Amino acid sequence: MAAYLTKWRTAETLLHGAMAGAFFETFVVGEIKLSARVRPEDLAGINYLRAKFKNVARGAVITAGQASLPLDRHTEIIPAGLIS
Repeated sequence: MAAYLTKWRTAETLLHGAMAGAFFETFVVGEIKLSARVRPEDLAGINYLRAKFKNVARGAVITAGQASLPLDRHTEIIPAGLIS
């Protein structure tokens, strides 16, 4: 929505623009899961990034859960309480 309102119409424009970092950080925060249970569809965002940008190797799903666990060979579950 913010990209649309600021008339940054293409992914290429956004990627190379002055606000690229801020948009990426907002995307990351917006994708944090409140649930303690992670489902396969919760990986849609990170899988999209892996497909779009070949240098995205590892990822994490931040949850309300209590334990850090590997989810698959490229992704782990990290409890929000461990982030400082």
